[in-house]
Amino acid sequence: MPKNPRLNFILLASAITAMTLGAAAGVLIPLASSLRDDRPKVANLARSPQSPDAKGLQELNDLQLELIAKRPNADQARNRARYILASRSLEEQPQAALDWSQGLETDYKLLAPQVLALRAQALTQLGNENQAEAVWQELATLDGDSPAIAEALVHLAKKDDSYGNQALERFPSYPETVELAIARLEKEPKNTDLMMQVVRYGLHTESLDQVLTDLVEKEGIQLQPEDWADVGFAHWEKLNFKGGAKAYAKAPANAKHLYRTARSLQLSQQETKSKPIYTQVAQSFAGSEEAGLALKRLAEMNTSQKALPYWDQLIQSYPDLAPEALLAKSRLLDKLNSQDSASQMRQFLLKNHPKSDAAAELRWELAEKYAEVNSLKEAVQLTGDIKKFNVGHENTPRAIFWNGRWQQKLQQNQQAAESFNSLLEDYPDSYYAWRAAAVLGLPVGDFLSVKDLSPEMVPHTQRGNLPAGSEAINELYAIGEDQAAWDLWQTEFVNRQDPSVAEQFTDGLLRLGVGDHLDGIYMIGSLAFRDDPKEKAEYEALSKQPEYWYALYPLPFFDDIQAASKNEKLNPLLVTALIRQESRFMPAIGSVVGARGLMQVMPETADWVAPNAGIDEFELTDPLDNLKMGTWYLNYTHEEWNGNSMLAVASYNAGPGNVSDWVQRFKNEDVDSFVEKIPFPETRGYVEHVFENYWNYMRLYNPEMSQLMAKYGNNLSPVAGR
Repeated sequence: MPKNPRLNFILLASAITAMTLGAAAGVLIPLASSLRDDRPKVANLARSPQSPDAKGLQELNDLQLELIAKRPNADQARNRARYILASRSLEEQPQAALDWSQGLETDYKLLAPQVLALRAQALTQLGNENQAEAVWQELATLDGDSPAIAEALVHLAKKDDSYGNQALERFPSYPETVELAIARLEKEPKNTDLMMQVVRYGLHTESLDQVLTDLVEKEGIQLQPEDWADVGFAHWEKLNFKGGAKAYAKAPANAKHLYRTARSLQLSQQETKSKPIYTQVAQSFAGSEEAGLALKRLAEMNTSQKALPYWDQLIQSYPDLAPEALLAKSRLLDKLNSQDSASQMRQFLLKNHPKSDAAAELRWELAEKYAEVNSLKEAVQLTGDIKKFNVGHENTPRAIFWNGRWQQKLQQNQQAAESFNSLLEDYPDSYYAWRAAAVLGLPVGDFLSVKDLSPEMVPHTQRGNLPAGSEAINELYAIGEDQAAWDLWQTEFVNRQDPSVAEQFTDGLLRLGVGDHLDGIYMIGSLAFRDDPKEKAEYEALSKQPEYWYALYPLPFFDDIQAASKNEKLNPLLVTALIRQESRFMPAIGSVVGARGLMQVMPETADWVAPNAGIDEFELTDPLDNLKMGTWYLNYTHEEWNGNSMLAVASYNAGPGNVSDWVQRFKNEDVDSFVEKIPFPETRGYVEHVFENYWNYMRLYNPEMSQLMAKYGNNLSPVAGR
């Protein structure tokens, strides 16, 4: 899979993440209901000569907003305050919503469609159907692309299908319009226009599976070749590669679609059928990115000498894939007992492609082998080369850390300290930066002390601006109208398969706003995979902004996590870190093995925990119940391992039996070597990710650590008082 995260791959990987998160335990979480304890006093606000901006307004309570909303002059702050009050009142006080919205569309033109929609909804709740109908009619006649207009058209379609037709034509991607298409399909099951609307815009609807099955399996379905490409993409989104192969085979026969046909066949265990199509791509579209990938797949499917010509062709004709091909060929030559040729390949790789990912991988493999036989000088040299040549590689923080550890063993303490400090300066978000901070004696906790720490936490409640989207979307987002902003984004975000950096980050922020932390975190985090030079530069600039990191490490359920952690005498940051890894804060998520909820608790584990924790009744998808279960069990695993958080977290993932076996096998290893030797790749990665999460929450939300990290050049701005 290419590193460049075009959205087709983003959505695919996101779906895989959803299936695999917390495979040993798991749950989801909504946004925290209250993060603010330091709101300004009403009297001070009333006397303030300046109006708060949109970001400040969303933090105010109703009484504070009313003081602004009742000002005599219709300035921007008053308009915003009235809109927020109308929105907040809609469910329980529709008359108040009606009063606050009355005439607001005239003063607040930017959100006039949303104001009319609020008024229509309030009138409906008050039983004034005729008046509500008149407002919906007024809204439906407006020009523009506001989803509020689509909402009016869908509402009016209940009595007049012509309005529904307008909605389907003008607002095909709006969620309620997609639902309208699904409803119409029940009456017109062979309507391919409706089916394609669901395929293109209903990727997360429950109806998509059946629509895709009908399109691929039923006889007589007639689509344009371009439509079949969209059908194939939707199959990939659902991880249905067998159906994806059938769909992409009918798409225009270009390099991209033929490659995906072959890849779909391979992923659906049809390798024999995939090989001739890969060969066709390589021959018919020589020089293209897809041709290079096709040759790579053909080589990987051959473990014998037959693979060598494919690797040679990649080395000779595909510069971007040549380093990887050199490394793969060297490994194959080793297996074929051609050690001299293999050694030549490795030397050629390091000499001619020293900055490549393959060179970094090779250097690390060699460094580990030298360290195993206690040839530490050679290991230090190789990891030093990784630091020098392979800036930004995923293994570079690991190499720098072990460079420092091995230098310590060589009594080169000053050089070791320089390595550890460089991790804090250059790779501050990595797991190994935390390990380096612990070695340097910074107040960040270690595996034996993390559990008992109670670091101060200051939630980040202010929002930055969205880098993409219309002025109306930015306004809605700024005043906290997240669902409305998300709905409008659905009509604007048309570049879904190839988003810009700004579009992808905006999409991630808006997903977080509506509680979709799973895909929101993925959309933001996967920006790091960009390898186009221009896009990479845009990401690098973005990653220096505090808003990027606050979005990547959000704090939903802050108060509830704090309370549950305190009850079990656990560090709340450790609990937050584990939840982020287990469920991405999605309270209803389930794993493939049956785990549920925020902390991915298995039902049988819950049945055992409940009586021990004094819990009578519970629902694992309820955040509070799940937190009680999960924190009790996490505390139990700590007690089993005398407060060792590394072993406790490993037990949470792999079970105490496996960890007990590892303790016996690796009892003479130091803690960092122990982590390296964990034989389950999933569990080793799990441990590292949980503590990487812990470290990032510490440096982002703990004022002391935030200020300390600023000394290392990582100034994410002080969090205190934010």
